[in-house]
Amino acid sequence: MYLILFYLGILIKLGLSSRDLCENGSYTFTKATSLTIDKNPFKTSSANSRTSCWLSCLTDNECSTFSYNTNNGTCNLFIENGLPFGSSNLIVTDDPADEFYQSLCIPSPSLCNTSSSFDRYPQYLLLGHSEKVIKQTSGLQECLKYCLEASRLYNINCRSIMFNYENNECILNSMTKNDYPNLFVPNDKDDVIDYFENNCIDILCENGEAMYWIEAKYFRNITNSDTYVVYESTAKDRCIEACTDNESINEEGFNCKLMIYDDDTRECILSKGSLIGGDQIQGENYFYKEKICLQSDVKCNGNAFEAISNHYLNITGETLFDISLSTCLEACFKWKKTCTSVSYDKNNKKCHLQEKSRFSHPRLFIYDDNMVYFDNICEYDIITYIRHNNKNKVKVLTHGEGSFSPKFSSQIPPDDKIIKENNSEDGSSNSNKSAIILEGPLKTICQSDGIEVIANFKSPSDGSMSIKDHSLKCKSTFSRTKKAILNIPYPSNEETNPDCPGSEEEPGKWTFIVVVQENANNLQGIVDSNDQVFKITCDYTKQQRHPSYSIIHGANLHSNEVKNEVKTNEENYGDMYMGLFLNDKPVTKVNLGDEVEIRWIMESRENIDYSVESCIAERVDGVPPQPPPLQLYKYGCPDSKVKGHLITGPIQKINNGYSSTMKIFRFEGSKKVRIRCSINVCLDACSKAICQDNDNSSTENLIDDNKITSNNIKKRHSEMDQEKVITGVFSIIDSNTFNNVQNMPLEDVKMTSEDYCFSKITFEGFAILVGLSFIHSITSVIIAIRQRFITKRTNDSR
Repeated sequence: MYLILFYLGILIKLGLSSRDLCENGSYTFTKATSLTIDKNPFKTSSANSRTSCWLSCLTDNECSTFSYNTNNGTCNLFIENGLPFGSSNLIVTDDPADEFYQSLCIPSPSLCNTSSSFDRYPQYLLLGHSEKVIKQTSGLQECLKYCLEASRLYNINCRSIMFNYENNECILNSMTKNDYPNLFVPNDKDDVIDYFENNCIDILCENGEAMYWIEAKYFRNITNSDTYVVYESTAKDRCIEACTDNESINEEGFNCKLMIYDDDTRECILSKGSLIGGDQIQGENYFYKEKICLQSDVKCNGNAFEAISNHYLNITGETLFDISLSTCLEACFKWKKTCTSVSYDKNNKKCHLQEKSRFSHPRLFIYDDNMVYFDNICEYDIITYIRHNNKNKVKVLTHGEGSFSPKFSSQIPPDDKIIKENNSEDGSSNSNKSAIILEGPLKTICQSDGIEVIANFKSPSDGSMSIKDHSLKCKSTFSRTKKAILNIPYPSNEETNPDCPGSEEEPGKWTFIVVVQENANNLQGIVDSNDQVFKITCDYTKQQRHPSYSIIHGANLHSNEVKNEVKTNEENYGDMYMGLFLNDKPVTKVNLGDEVEIRWIMESRENIDYSVESCIAERVDGVPPQPPPLQLYKYGCPDSKVKGHLITGPIQKINNGYSSTMKIFRFEGSKKVRIRCSINVCLDACSKAICQDNDNSSTENLIDDNKITSNNIKKRHSEMDQEKVITGVFSIIDSNTFNNVQNMPLEDVKMTSEDYCFSKITFEGFAILVGLSFIHSITSVIIAIRQRFITKRTNDSR
């Protein structure tokens, strides 16, 4: 009898268990503050931390909800459900230390191991920022699942949701109450709606994602004490490690989204919610960075981006439509051009990728509540950067399409392309049995997105291919294979200290020195007599649309990297090019002091006009410190500091663009100079520059735009539709510099009488001064003698 009652009690207990089995998902909790339920707990304890209270409920099958007081550590476990229309009612405690947790079963791999995956705000709404409305769901659990997986399902960074319990409508948002506090309001209608914030986003990255850091100087202060933990007297590296490893889960039950470090007090703050925003810059002693998960194989040695809220850069770039912030930042890593900055429209989900930044164009850095700006500050890890650039490349024409074939090959003749070093008669022969024996010369495939150098061996070989003297950065290893490939990024003069440097012998013709090396000792950066050295050449002149011009760089605005999401105005504006001409021939290498013509070539389009706005010169390569940029033109006129000296002629209209003359110069420490020019693109016609001959005007450089009013150049006012930036690099040959030193003729050192004779006035003044001095001396002598004579006579009379 007792045995039957015992089993009956067990069955009743199991049947009354309020928490169902979570077979296809995992248990998680939502948290609400200053709330509890109107029921008595079935278990009460004094927990050491929020985490221990959470684990007590998680491991007890009867526990559906629990409450925790952060002041006294009281932990109450409840059987009753705390959701609307459940077995109990929520009541307000007016104590911010009271936290109420509701257990839920959510079938999603994106759940994070934390005390609360979502923060709950009953009967609150975030107005005007819904990203996705799902009309019918099976309940709150499914709505939360959609939010956790929104990046994959809807390309949305779901940071908050609103759920209607009466019709199961689910609304996903990419914003939170912290972004728009004035739009976070109580629900004054009859329907039952709760607002939830996602605590799992960018905490633990999923498969295919990597964690990156965003730093910021503009961030909001932490106002809720339950969202952060403080470590005192902590080193900065230790603070970063604690946030990376989510150590806050051990004490406070939440994962670390961001860290704030105070250099003065050595105080480390870990928090679970993003604080990027605000209009006021924090103190210089504060170091702020937060996590973001991105699908990219690029590795940054440090932080990836720096964020500035409420700003954007008003400059032409490529625009991606209807994408999330994380996808926008991913596109920056994948862009075929140099992604220097990103401007993201939070309301319209527009992503603007840009080659320029707020530093180069400060007057185009504009305030806007709905925008957030990012500087790309990623210091790329060399190995992963090369692997990323050579993986799944999309062929993009960077100098115009024309009749250029996207892929062409040129085989190197063995007679004049193989460089014999160390008096070796055959670069491919070696007495060593493990020597690499090539089947023939290297094969070079010159593509629109880079260069492939292919080596075929007679037998499986071990070794490496690299650019001579740059094997640590530009290298491809091979093992037990009969074929090896070295990938070289598309050559450009714009890049400072490229990983795979080459030489542009003529405009568009690039040469590289490639070394095929055995893997005998597996030593990096070592050169020996067994190395085989080759010179390969790629001729990109066929790729250019205007073969008669020296195309230093084309400012094309198209890219196939982001398929259907990219929309630009290139089809309306056309292409623009810049080049140097000497004796009407294109050049990229010039002698110091040569007077050359700089041309801006613009493709003619109906109802579109162009004008040269400004140009600066910058040093390329060289050791620090970097000299400031030199202003060449501003508002279409030569700058007064270089006018007549370096810039020898005004900007003039020619048949296919504009032209000016310049005397070749260089900066100390380098023989390469980069010129950057801003081109105005105007509807119908651009206003013409009015340049005055007065040389009192002066501009320091392009970055200093605050001295415009002091110039005597009349600023042009026109309805400028767009601004494009084109760049070019030229190299200076100044080996004959000392030939310009002139010896001074002998007659130049001869002096006439006029060079050492005094003027009449000077002589008369000097004579008067000498006469007065002589009279003064005679008088002094007479007085002294007379005084002595009187003294002697007085003594005699005594």
